[in-house]
Amino acid sequence: MAETNPHSYRTILRSSSIIGSASLVDILNGIIRAKVIAVLLGPAGIGLLGMFGNLMQTASTLAALGIGNSGSRQIAEANANGSDHAVLRTRKALLSATICLALIGAGTFWLGRDWIADTAFGGSIPASTVGWLALGLALSVAGGSQIAYLGGMRQVADIARLRVFSALGATAIAIPLVAVLGQQAILPVVLIAPAVSFILGHYFVHRQLRGSKKLQSHGLALHELFLEWKSLIGLGLAVMLSTLVVKGAEFGLRVLVLKDLGADAVGWFQASWAIGMMYLNFVLAAMGVDYYPRLVGAIKKPSNARQMINEQTEVALLFGGGFVLGMLSLAPLAISIVYSNDFAPAARILRYQLIGDVLILVSWPLGIALLALGRGRTLVATETLGATTLVGGAYILMPIVGIEAVGIAFVAKQVVVLPINLIVVAKDLGFRWKKEIVLLLVFLLATSIGIVSLSHYSDFAAALIGGSIAVIFTAFGLLRVVAMAEIGGRAGRIATGFAASLQRLGLKS
Repeated sequence: MAETNPHSYRTILRSSSIIGSASLVDILNGIIRAKVIAVLLGPAGIGLLGMFGNLMQTASTLAALGIGNSGSRQIAEANANGSDHAVLRTRKALLSATICLALIGAGTFWLGRDWIADTAFGGSIPASTVGWLALGLALSVAGGSQIAYLGGMRQVADIARLRVFSALGATAIAIPLVAVLGQQAILPVVLIAPAVSFILGHYFVHRQLRGSKKLQSHGLALHELFLEWKSLIGLGLAVMLSTLVVKGAEFGLRVLVLKDLGADAVGWFQASWAIGMMYLNFVLAAMGVDYYPRLVGAIKKPSNARQMINEQTEVALLFGGGFVLGMLSLAPLAISIVYSNDFAPAARILRYQLIGDVLILVSWPLGIALLALGRGRTLVATETLGATTLVGGAYILMPIVGIEAVGIAFVAKQVVVLPINLIVVAKDLGFRWKKEIVLLLVFLLATSIGIVSLSHYSDFAAALIGGSIAVIFTAFGLLRVVAMAEIGGRAGRIATGFAASLQRLGLKS
């Protein structure tokens, strides 16, 4: 096992603090937006909002062919190698391909609006209304390429600004619309987010390019673009299929819940899913922006890659574990605060979903490693198996346990996906988790299951005991990371003493 690298942990902390701050603003903004919309529209309105948004995201994933992810990978690799011409080649190929795909995808969606409206909504939503989602599709595809470029160039601060300003701008427009138009505002609210993100993304990309004169001074032959398109689409198709499987499964769940349990149940599902993913994105997005391009640059050196995966996994558990335990403890209160008492059944889904999130915290760095390794087919196969488990499990369990089936099936999906990711990365890189990660994982799983079990008897006891453990674990995680990063000052001195105590207990590598 390689020695701990303080510089690497400081890099993780820096990018996590920048994106994490942006994510925190995004979360608070999302809570305000969700609360206002939930009060004004109720569970059925929230459910329809979620279905529109998921349909648009699924369609844009299909239209983009995954070239945002593959483009970010190639830009990161070229940037790591110091090749300005390769960065230029990928950027121009990404831009031209994105324009074509956005137009083709939007046109196809518009032409198929009658079939989509009938299949997804049973004809209850007019085809003309569904057709407007084509505009959001085009903007989402175009915006994805902008984020891919900024991510590949490791422009962490610009991505943070883009997230904050996009979220605030979308909310500032959405809330007055809902207040004035009510249910009729659902479609405009869905379209506002990709529109604002695209406009701001365009600004940040061009600002970055103005500061990189080298990237504008080279000519580019047509045959170079064709070669780059081929490379982008090669890995991109696999990424697109895996993402499409995930989005398709989520949309399939919504349709299943709508047909079996009704519109209000879709709203409960949407509430749980939004809160669970909101906090999870806070943890993972804060690290993923910098982790992926760094891992791409190190993937050809297995020892460096193994160390980086272990570092990222440990930080994910230390940062995310406290969120999981805290949210598990306060799930009913969180649902009530963010939405309303009408959404109370969502807490039952959320608690199971959060147990699955513990497994995501260790599976996510491995999934990113599959992308960095170019293991597109494996990613597709894994996500397909996971999606089948998710939808199939919910279909089987829903008549037995009701809406809780969605949360239980989510846990089952992660139980299936994690071992496969671990086996493949272990085979390709000789990777294994260090003992600290195993101990953290076992502790978080056992504590999470204990809190959920306790909640069946008393929500108050679960909140009190689970909340206390969450606070202690959060402090533990912060001190642990500060110690590993060897940060100075008072925090550093406290963390150093803390690390020494861990070493005496045999818990420090």
